[in-house]
Amino acid sequence: MLNIAVFGAKGTIASALINALQHTHTITAICRHTDKLPSSYIAIEDYSEANIIKACQYINNDSLDAVIVATGLLHNHQLQPEKSIQEIRAESFTKIMQANCLTPLCILKHCLPKLKKDKFTLMATLSARVGSISDNRLGGWYSYRCSKAALNMGLKNLAIEAQRNKQQTCVVGLHPGTVDSPLSAPYKKASSQWQTPQESASKLISVMQNLSMQDTGKVFDYNGAVIQP
Repeated sequence: MLNIAVFGAKGTIASALINALQHTHTITAICRHTDKLPSSYIAIEDYSEANIIKACQYINNDSLDAVIVATGLLHNHQLQPEKSIQEIRAESFTKIMQANCLTPLCILKHCLPKLKKDKFTLMATLSARVGSISDNRLGGWYSYRCSKAALNMGLKNLAIEAQRNKQQTCVVGLHPGTVDSPLSAPYKKASSQWQTPQESASKLISVMQNLSMQDTGKVFDYNGAVIQP
């Protein structure tokens, strides 16, 4: 039985991951406060660094086998993905970068001391194929693409740092695919690649279970294929 912390626990994919893992592993679930939140969850007002620190205080040092970060932002009632550079707005761009890059990295920063020492541990963060520069064939979605590309670079940096410190910590990004969720609902099209949250979670768990230190610093899709930078 592994001890796993999941951040963004009320999100669609995170909820599916927790439902699949909680029967065989110990889950520490952290999310922003909402109504109808299970009493076992750790609730914080937002993902400011101060509140991330508060949440991590509930986790003992040297106690975690894995950290899964499933926070992120594509759109809300105030902002939408940009189709053109003319649609870039500094405030919206900054919010997307904060949510998709800086917040996950801050979470990993404060979870590092919580990982078990002298054994294989995992840090996995939801990323996206659109963060790949070499795979960008359609353009658009400036802030989201940039934020995921920056996140992937941050994960690579952390993977290198962990190895230099002789930690057995595998750091990866995970692309969950096109999942039926509020995040992707406005962009839903008929597609054979459309997945339920449960299908995506099952595939992501399989990917995580097969990782080794040779995989650290990489980004994988839900089928286990490496996404090129």
